[in-house]
Amino acid sequence: MVAEASPSRGIAFAPTAPINYVAWRDRVDAFELTAAWRRERFNVATATSAVSVEAFRIAPEFFPLLGIEPAIGRGFADADAQRDRDDVVLLSDGFWHRQFGGDPAIVGRAIDVDGTPCAVVGVLPPSFKIFRVLNHEVDLFRPFVLDTTDREQSINVYAKLARGVSIDAARAQLAVVYASLPTPDRAWTGDVSLLSTRFAAQARTTLIVLEWAAALVLLIACANVANLLLAVAAGRRKELAVRQALGASRWRLARDLSSEALLLAVAGAVLGILLATWIVAVLNAVVSFQDVNRLQAFRVDSWVVALTTGLALAVTLVFGLLSARRETDAEVIDALKDSTHGVTSGVSRRRLRHALIVGELALSIVLLASALALARSALALLRLPRGVDTGGVMTAQISLNDPRYADRERLVRTARAITERLSASPGIDAATLVNYAPVSTIGTSFPVTIDGFPPPSPGQPWIAHYFVVAPHYFRAVWIPMLVGRDFTAADDGSHGGVAIVSERFARTFWKTTDVIGRQVRTGIPSSRAFWIPRADNRAVTIVGVVRHVREDGTLGANQPQLYLPYAQAPTVQLTMIARTAGAPAATAAAAIRDAVRRADPETPVSDEKTLDEVMAEPFARPREVAWLIGAFAALALVLAAIGVYGVMAYLATARAHEIRIRMALGAARADVVWLIVGQAVRLAAIGVAIGAVCAPLALRLASGLLFGVRTFDPLTLAAVSAVLTLVTVAAAAIPANRAARDALLSFR
Repeated sequence: MVAEASPSRGIAFAPTAPINYVAWRDRVDAFELTAAWRRERFNVATATSAVSVEAFRIAPEFFPLLGIEPAIGRGFADADAQRDRDDVVLLSDGFWHRQFGGDPAIVGRAIDVDGTPCAVVGVLPPSFKIFRVLNHEVDLFRPFVLDTTDREQSINVYAKLARGVSIDAARAQLAVVYASLPTPDRAWTGDVSLLSTRFAAQARTTLIVLEWAAALVLLIACANVANLLLAVAAGRRKELAVRQALGASRWRLARDLSSEALLLAVAGAVLGILLATWIVAVLNAVVSFQDVNRLQAFRVDSWVVALTTGLALAVTLVFGLLSARRETDAEVIDALKDSTHGVTSGVSRRRLRHALIVGELALSIVLLASALALARSALALLRLPRGVDTGGVMTAQISLNDPRYADRERLVRTARAITERLSASPGIDAATLVNYAPVSTIGTSFPVTIDGFPPPSPGQPWIAHYFVVAPHYFRAVWIPMLVGRDFTAADDGSHGGVAIVSERFARTFWKTTDVIGRQVRTGIPSSRAFWIPRADNRAVTIVGVVRHVREDGTLGANQPQLYLPYAQAPTVQLTMIARTAGAPAATAAAAIRDAVRRADPETPVSDEKTLDEVMAEPFARPREVAWLIGAFAALALVLAAIGVYGVMAYLATARAHEIRIRMALGAARADVVWLIVGQAVRLAAIGVAIGAVCAPLALRLASGLLFGVRTFDPLTLAAVSAVLTLVTVAAAAIPANRAARDALLSFR
């Protein structure tokens, strides 16, 4: 993937400006093939319905570069990427089946795309998957007619390295070419990275954290397996000694013990895979593609089965051989004399079992502390005051991409008609529109120029997060107006430009909110990209100041916010907003659909979501990670309890004779119980101490996923330590009570 970077601005990877791409693509021989593409949103009308689809504009080289051939029909030719000749489309396999029933005669048929008849020239194979956009598959592809004069960083570029050329060599060539480009801004250069790296970059921290969590649970399971196999082998010590005395070799005994362990491992692996298949089905039902961005549903495939089965067999084989060797190495005469000798008194065996228990408890502390920290972080993000009131607000997306809306005035009239009809709908308290909803995963940021405030550094302009809104927007989402007034119907293209700024914007530049009447100049690019407002970039006068909306974790995080009236800077991409007066969300959604249908029956409505759902999307990943780590921690706690119970139960059984003697000499039942529970508590204390040291180190690994939570938190460590200690006491108390009860019964 080829992109632009600006080290002086701290920007490592940005889309490419078409004018720069055209200038360097024929001068850089490090690539044997390049292909530009841009995300689009199209309205597709069929005989029965109209739908809004995610789409790509692509160069004809796009699919050949990726090694993709259409399943039926053909791909794009160079002639298709010429102006007025781009009325052809490729369909995804999923869209072909959903919308056209998989009709093989689709090739050659004309479908309506944004009001333009386009011929279907091919259908992509079902195996082709590209990343999802806003939880939707990319369903349609059209040829990209590149505007060679466009200076907006608005396109993505894929490239195939020439044979024998490295990434570093390609990057060096780009740097040389960019230094000679006829561009007024020398702060930018080109950069190259592997596509696989770019795809996984955002999820890297999450994947590492989950891998470590899975590894810790596996280690706890290993400790359980080792302890139980050691206990079983120790219990069969006399049997093994008899077999050795009768001539069985140590290899034969080790093989028999390992075979038994492997049979258990196979049974456990089968049950584990069945359970995993069920859990994965649940995950697919509750975790959307938007929450955890992925190309396909989670699945238990042959690679997962092979890896986990191999791990189960390897772990059991290793610890089975370890336990077998320890017992077959014992002296035959000693083992024949006393079947319990070494079970409770063998120092090395006892230390090993205790070390495994301590390790389990320490790892459980790490997972529990991590889970609690991530959960607190997710709650902090969700409960953080944002400066908007999301209750009772419904949103929906519409795209006015039709050529009819090339006339800016018609675009404004249609948007006004929709909001007016929506405002008059029963149950709607306030209706308005905005280009992109506040605190959403998408947004628009552009330069802004302010007289008397030079850029922060040469070639680095001030950047603001732009919102284009209709009147009553601030009332609809309850953003408080601090100074000045809201936009009105009079703020249209025939009047002077006006703007409303956030409190942070005003204080950043003027250190006060008393900024009514001051002027700023917008820096919106002149581009036909659907997300860019159609503005004149004239000086605009500030008429109001509103409370700043916190957008932590989103595209416009920490940027000053600038609001423009829709009638003066319209966009084809609209987010309708309706606040209900106590009516359910379904009522508002129906009202939005009805208002759009009455204003323009050919425009579909999509992405109907409450504002609560929209605001939860940017923080879905921390929330889901907290749930997953919490599940790992719960599993670790259960495994640790089972491990403590199993070992203490075995030790209590092995010490049954000793316990009977103690009680015969006058020991109380409580004394016997504490004899075993106290041993478990001592082990728990050591495990807690080790885990308390390791937990903050582990949390540093997940620091990129934490918000408002310290990696070292004494209260968190105290809470999880108390929980684990109580679980350990409970796990040890059960076999201790049973041993004391059996001893009492033996006297009766």
